[in-house]
Amino acid sequence: MEYIKVKGIVCKITEYKESDKILTVLTYEKGKMQIVAKGVKKKGAALAHAARLFYCGEFECVCQNNMPILTGAAMIQDFFGLTKKIETLYYASHFMDLCSYFIQEEQPSNEIMSLLLNTLYLLMRDEGDPMLLTTIIQFRLSAIEGAAPVTDFCVECQKPLDDDCSFCFSIENDGISCCNNGTCISHAVFQAINHICNSDSTKIYFFSIPKSDLCVIFELSCRYIEKIAGKHFEILDSIKEIL
Repeated sequence: MEYIKVKGIVCKITEYKESDKILTVLTYEKGKMQIVAKGVKKKGAALAHAARLFYCGEFECVCQNNMPILTGAAMIQDFFGLTKKIETLYYASHFMDLCSYFIQEEQPSNEIMSLLLNTLYLLMRDEGDPMLLTTIIQFRLSAIEGAAPVTDFCVECQKPLDDDCSFCFSIENDGISCCNNGTCISHAVFQAINHICNSDSTKIYFFSIPKSDLCVIFELSCRYIEKIAGKHFEILDSIKEIL
């Protein structure tokens, strides 16, 4: 019988049988996992606290017929404050949806997990504009996946980019163009995209951008991550309705 201990966060809950739930957990060690939480719908169940969306902790499991069964859980970070406001819940749910798409089963996911939990923490603490946090996680995910937009030369003429260039962002060609093809962007947007994608992971949140540019870079990040993923993230529609 195999015993497993992983650190992660519950991103989805599925009702299962009369008193059980199946938890979809994003983990550092084993990527995306399905864990059966037996009896957690019963009153006074010892592990009911772990069968909640956004529960972040250490999960202990025993494998039965190749299915992990939850045997213990200890909280690491309380993220339940994310559910107090509908706006924050939308953003947090989108972050989870994004990372759940890119994190694969049985694949260690340290970089994406750290990005997710750090961004959720800043969102919950109201330490950063939610639109900017969304922009950061979306462009950084593209970089982690090896698909960061090109920012060091023009994606059309291959000319090195410098401060004398005028910039456009080309979704079609995956990066910055100086040939007036794509969405025109300011130098501040160009520098922000370059910073998010190429800076050390400990520094990606430490920059500012004019409010006049925030909607532009947010929309570009949404379009770009959906191109990279090859899918539409539906929660973005709800987010855009409340902006």
